[in-house]
Amino acid sequence: MGKSPKISIVSTVYNTQPFLEQAVRSILAQTFSDFELLLVDDGSSDDSGSLCDRLAAEDARIRVFHQPNGRPVPATRDWTTPAASTSVLWIPTT
Repeated sequence: MGKSPKISIVSTVYNTQPFLEQAVRSILAQTFSDFELLLVDDGSSDDSGSLCDRLAAEDARIRVFHQPNGRPVPATRDWTTPAASTSVLWIPTT
């Protein structure tokens, strides 16, 4: 990613492994592609965190952050800072 994307999408992830990949692939498949996707793993106890890492390895628009569980509001609030864009969209998955 050479320049800053037009939109930063932030999604919290907490034990969402059963539907996480489908949700991420749906976002990546949009016709508008000038975005980054920040996946914030909020201390998942299932395989959601490692799935996030695998998806990020497949697409440079995805960045993953792992943190201890703090519930969705702190997870999204705290991760607007590393967003590369001034336009931020939150997509809750928890």
